[in-house]
Amino acid sequence: MAFKLSKDQKSRLETHRMAYLDAVMDMNAKASEFAQFLDEIIEEKQGEFDEKSEKWQEGEKGEAAKEWIEAFEEVKGELEGLDVPEEFDLNDEA
Repeated sequence: MAFKLSKDQKSRLETHRMAYLDAVMDMNAKASEFAQFLDEIIEEKQGEFDEKSEKWQEGEKGEAAKEWIEAFEEVKGELEGLDVPEEFDLNDEA
């Protein structure tokens, strides 16, 4: 074995790894809560949009409202598509 971590390095590596995993779990939970909240807004506003006349929907105000709803959908999609590594393959020896 050419390289090894010291006991202190192993301990610090594990401490940082665990802190990172806790942060990832917390971030995933908060992202999920935020996405659910955005979904509530999207459903409510899409319902209001759908109740408007076709003429209103195709008009300037309707187009602006649709774009506004789509912006919420885009953010929700980004939250649902987060890809943060949860595990690392690190050995303490080479």
